[in-house]
Amino acid sequence: MGKAKRLKSLRKQKESKQNRMTQEQAEKMLYGHELVPLTDPLIKKLVQEQGMPEKDLKDLQAQGAKYSPERNSFFFPPEMEWYD
Repeated sequence: MGKAKRLKSLRKQKESKQNRMTQEQAEKMLYGHELVPLTDPLIKKLVQEQGMPEKDLKDLQAQGAKYSPERNSFFFPPEMEWYD
């Protein structure tokens, strides 16, 4: 490979890295809000304030769901992995 091709290849790699999105950036772009982990204190709060079944919330927690306070909704991690 000649010098020009190597430089072109290196530029493409650099641009690709700069254009990649982190998982956090992708979540913000897709959902437009912050997703928070479903922690034990949050579960307790949702049970007390909204009457959500604790068992269901614990199941969601075990499955890795995240909570959106803005939408009062649960989201699951993407099926694919993000690479930085």
